[in-house]
Amino acid sequence: MSALSARHNRAKAKLAAGENLTAFMVELPSVGLVQVLAASGVDVLIFDMEHGPIDMQSLHAMVAATRGTPVTPIVRIRRPSPGSSRPRWKRAPWASTSR
Repeated sequence: MSALSARHNRAKAKLAAGENLTAFMVELPSVGLVQVLAASGVDVLIFDMEHGPIDMQSLHAMVAATRGTPVTPIVRIRRPSPGSSRPRWKRAPWASTSR
């Protein structure tokens, strides 16, 4: 198992133990904001691409800013609309859907 796939998911562990999570929805493309929130002890950051001005480049930097912290990043993607192309999403090597 690689180091990336062995990343501990504190949010999943807390949910499995029946504990509550703290979460923030981030609508602004700000790496600094993400770093402050990640350092605050929050469990989950939800990056809202549907209602905020976050683009793919900003999203990449924001998710990267959570590395090395126990924060679980979640992305709310835009709803595809006619005439727009949807980015191809790949599962990160460390992400796991198993419980």
